[in-house]
Amino acid sequence: MSRNNNSNRFLLFYPLNLKMYLIIAAISLFFLFYSIWEIKPVVIDLLDFLGLTSHLTLAYWIGYTLIIFCSIRLYLDREHKNESLYILILFIFGLFIFGVPVFAEENARFPWSYYPAGEVKTVLESKYIDPFSKYPLLSYRSWPGTHIISASILYISNIKIDDLFKYMPLFWIFSVIVISFSIARRLNLSMNQSFLTSLLTLTSFWPFHYYYGPQSFAYILYIFFFLLIFNFSKGCREIILIILTYIALVAMHLLTSIALISSFILSSKFARLGYKNTIKFILLFLVIFMAWYIYLAPVMFESGIREFINQVMRPGILDFLDTNKYTQGELLTRQITHYSRLSYVVIYAVFMIMAVALYFIRKVKKEEKELIKLCFSWLFGVLVLFLLRYGASEIDDRIYLFSLVPMILILILSFNNKILIILTILLIIPHIPAHYGSESFDQTLTTELSGAKFFAENIPGSTGSYSYFYSTYIQFYDPKKISMRWQSFSGMYKPNISSMDTSAYIVNSRGSYNFMIYSYGFDPVQLWISANQNNINLFYDNGYFKDYIKRRKNY
Repeated sequence: MSRNNNSNRFLLFYPLNLKMYLIIAAISLFFLFYSIWEIKPVVIDLLDFLGLTSHLTLAYWIGYTLIIFCSIRLYLDREHKNESLYILILFIFGLFIFGVPVFAEENARFPWSYYPAGEVKTVLESKYIDPFSKYPLLSYRSWPGTHIISASILYISNIKIDDLFKYMPLFWIFSVIVISFSIARRLNLSMNQSFLTSLLTLTSFWPFHYYYGPQSFAYILYIFFFLLIFNFSKGCREIILIILTYIALVAMHLLTSIALISSFILSSKFARLGYKNTIKFILLFLVIFMAWYIYLAPVMFESGIREFINQVMRPGILDFLDTNKYTQGELLTRQITHYSRLSYVVIYAVFMIMAVALYFIRKVKKEEKELIKLCFSWLFGVLVLFLLRYGASEIDDRIYLFSLVPMILILILSFNNKILIILTILLIIPHIPAHYGSESFDQTLTTELSGAKFFAENIPGSTGSYSYFYSTYIQFYDPKKISMRWQSFSGMYKPNISSMDTSAYIVNSRGSYNFMIYSYGFDPVQLWISANQNNINLFYDNGYFKDYIKRRKNY
C-alpha cells in the first residue's frame, strides 16, 4: 500500500505525456460539441433553474470535468514547455465556459450586440456618411473604431453581419487568452504561471463584456497595451505600436481610455520605460485624448462631461450598491446567480488582503517585489474610476474587468501552488451559474428580432416615441430610429410605471417580460397595459412580441 502511494500518490499528480494531454483534450472537446448537438437550438425559459445551466447535459459535465482535471494537471506539470499545448488547453477551456450559447442558440446573445454594430450595414449599403447630419450622434462620431473594424471584416470576408457578431465572443475569448498569456511571459513568469494567469482570467469572466461592440474591442486593446508597455525595449517599432494602440483605443471607447491613462500615470514610477519616457508618453496620451474628444468626437465629450457632473452632484461614491443588481430578488434562480456573482468579489477581496499582508511582512520574493508593486500601482489607477462614477449601474463591472489581470498577477506571485489551486477551484465552481443564470433574457429570440424588425419598418421614425426595453434591436433594423425618443426601465432601480404615459407606442415581449420578472418580481409593462386597456390598440402580435399604439395623439 505504501509503495503504491509513494509511486502514484494521486492521479492528479501522476506524470502525463503530451499524447495523454491531447487525448484528454480531444475527448473533452467531443463531449462539449456532442452536448451542444443534444440541446441545439436551445431556448431558455424564465423558470429554467439557473438559466442555461439546467439545459447542459451529462456529456457537457463529463467533458467539463475532464478539461478542468487536464488544466490543473498541466499547471502542476513542470516537464512540458510546449506553448502550443498550453494555448490549446486554454482555448478548449474557454469554449466550455463561453462557447455553448454561441453554437447552441439561434442568434447572437445580448441586445447590445446589435447596436451600434448594425449601423455598419447601413454604411456599407449606402457607401456614404453625411458628416453634417444630426444622425447618428452617438456611434459614427464617437465610436468610429468599431465601424472601421466591422466594415473592413465584412468587406474582406463577405460574411453576414449577423454571423459576425454571433461568433464575436469566440474571437474575443481567444484574444484575451493569447494576450493574458503573453503578458505573463513578457513579465518573465514561468510557462505554468502564464498558463494559470490565462486560466484564472477565463474563470473570472462573468461580467458580460465579450459581445460585439466598442467596449469589448476596447478591452482587448486595453490588455494589449498592458502587454506592450512593460519590458519596454525603446525600439522604434514598439513606440509606434504603443502610440497606434492608444489612438485606436481612444477612437474605440471613452471610459477605457480614461482607465488606461489613470493606471499608466500611477504605475509610471514602476513601469519599465524609464522616467523620461513615461512622462513623454503620458503627455502624448493626454494630448491625443483631449484632441480626439474635443475636436473629433465633441458629442461624446459633451455627454461625458454632463454625466460626470450629474454623478458628482449625487451623494455616495458607492451608490451602485443600491441598484437591483445587488438585491437577491424573488426567484430562486436570481438568488443563486446573485450570490454566485458576488462570490467573485468576496474571493478576490479575501485573497488580495492576504497578498497585501504577505507583501508587508516581506514574505514575497525580492526579485518579484518590484513587479508586484507595478501591479498594485496599476490596480490603484483602476480604482480611481470609482470617483468618476461612470454610470451607477455599470462602473463596478468595468472596474472589476480592468482589475482582473493585475490582481491575478499579484496573486500568482504571492502564493504557492496549493493556495493557487484552491483559488482556481473556488473561481471555477460558481462560474456556470454566475454566467448563465440570467440567460432567459440574455439570449436573443428570433421572435424578438421579428417583432423589432416589424416595428422598425412600419413605425415612422420622425413621429412619436416608444417604450421598449430592447431598443437596440429596433435600431439594428433601422439605425435612424436612434433619433426617435424612447424610454426603458434599466433594471437597476425600481421602475416608475407612469413614465410610460409619454410614449405613443408600447412594446411588450417575452424577453422583456423575463427581464422584468427576474429583476423586479413583476412586469411593469404588463401592469401598465392592463391598466390602460381602453386607451391602446394591439397592432402586432407574433405570440411572444406585442406592439401597442395609443389612441390619443401628440406624444
